[in-house]
Amino acid sequence: MKNRSTWVEIDLDAFSANLRVIRREVGEQVQIHLVVKADAYGHGAGPIGRIAETEGVHSLGVATLDEGIELRRDGIRIPVIILSPTLAPEAGAIVEHDLTATVADSGIARALSARARAAGREIGVQLEIDTGMGRTGLPPADAVSFAAALAEMPGIRLTGTYTHFPRADSPDGVSMTSRQFEDLLATADALRAAGLSPGLLHAANSAGLVNHAGSRLDMVRPGLLAYGLTPSSGVVPPQGLSPVMRLASRLVHVRELGPGHPVSYGGEFVTPQTMRVGTAAIGYGHGLPFRLSGRGAALCRGCRVPILGRVTMDTTVFDLRGVPEAKLGDEITLFGRQGDEEIRVERIAETTGTIPYEILCGIGRRVARVYTRVGQTVGERTLLGTMPPLLPKTEDA
Repeated sequence: MKNRSTWVEIDLDAFSANLRVIRREVGEQVQIHLVVKADAYGHGAGPIGRIAETEGVHSLGVATLDEGIELRRDGIRIPVIILSPTLAPEAGAIVEHDLTATVADSGIARALSARARAAGREIGVQLEIDTGMGRTGLPPADAVSFAAALAEMPGIRLTGTYTHFPRADSPDGVSMTSRQFEDLLATADALRAAGLSPGLLHAANSAGLVNHAGSRLDMVRPGLLAYGLTPSSGVVPPQGLSPVMRLASRLVHVRELGPGHPVSYGGEFVTPQTMRVGTAAIGYGHGLPFRLSGRGAALCRGCRVPILGRVTMDTTVFDLRGVPEAKLGDEITLFGRQGDEEIRVERIAETTGTIPYEILCGIGRRVARVYTRVGQTVGERTLLGTMPPLLPKTEDA
């Protein structure tokens, strides 16, 4: 990536391998629904979705209508489920692009039915049961009457019923998760007793499929796990998983500062002696957390180099005293592996008081996505568009 000052590398081989690890864990009888919302957690929904499709993933999960349409425009043909609520005015586009909406409101259900009927087609819908998340979905007690009403609406068909575990990654959440699971099963039994099919049952997110193996049901919904990371220290990843993304930049300015020289905004760091410092072309405008100011580090020539002073919007200054041979243009790894050293996203999240999801999703559009296979670049996505070929066919595709 000599032509870029800041980029992320997306290792498509690592991603494929992670999906196979998850398949090994859950078995051949359990379907995999890959969550690719928020641009596949910053990895690029289109390229990730196409790899997932070749790996036999059952469906992809998004949060918005536009995310679903983007996948269709990228050539994805497997089911795409919108996991967040949609509104009646979006029904036409949902039908047009053959997306699966989550319904918990009769208004959107009727709108989807009308649009599907007008188009002469049938689309799938999913029913979310709120067993304790308190965010979206129907109370278990309302499931039968709502599903019965859906069954009377032409053009739509219930293809799945699910719930969401908010505490599956915590030892303190075992009893809650178990109760939620039992509530979902009881809801499914009630639907069947009323002569209604719940479709595919699913509950286990990344933490759930690891910590609560019995909750895998018909389908699991890995997100972060598929990208080689874990939601918290309460989730021990299956053997063989590896991070898919590496965030890198380059030194664009290297010099010596004399003693007593302030560094960056606020002058919070002052050089205690003559210091060799390097400025990299990355800041919070790219997605490097501001909270790493004066406390984070990166890798340069396989060695850790501390951040000096505040992270700014476009650049960040590093202490190069431990790497005297560092020079202009050298690569800086903000997270990922460089040589024998590695900086984990989970560790950055812990340092900055946030979660790994926010770190990944915070990497902005100005950062080029560079896709690799066997260490070679196979495509790029930048602010200026996609550089073909974005993703070559696999040998067995």
